[in-house]
Amino acid sequence: MNRKLQAAALAAAVALVAGRAVPAQEPERPLEPGTQAMQGDHLTEAVKQTQAAIDAGNSGQKDLVVEHAREALTHAEAAEKEHPSPKLQAAIKNLRQAVKQGRSGKVEVAKKAAQAALQKLQA
Repeated sequence: MNRKLQAAALAAAVALVAGRAVPAQEPERPLEPGTQAMQGDHLTEAVKQTQAAIDAGNSGQKDLVVEHAREALTHAEAAEKEHPSPKLQAAIKNLRQAVKQGRSGKVEVAKKAAQAALQKLQA
């Protein structure tokens, strides 16, 4: 009787493993609907942060220009990674310039770079 129980347990284990077999290659699927939304969220956040950097530049707040431009850069890079775009690449270049100029204390130049980035992000 013990052998029958062992054989049944072994058969059940084999059936369980066989049922979970994964195909050798997963077929490619189209992008999930949420993927487009995530890219849009990154783009929206990049626009918001870029506008905040410009506003900080208008107030002469160097540290906030850098902080917001850096945050905008992070979101723009994430959006560009998901959906490469020449406009996003150009905006990223402008945002990097805004961060660099802001760190150097050149608030007006940083603000202008952020304004250029905003135009590209909104295009």
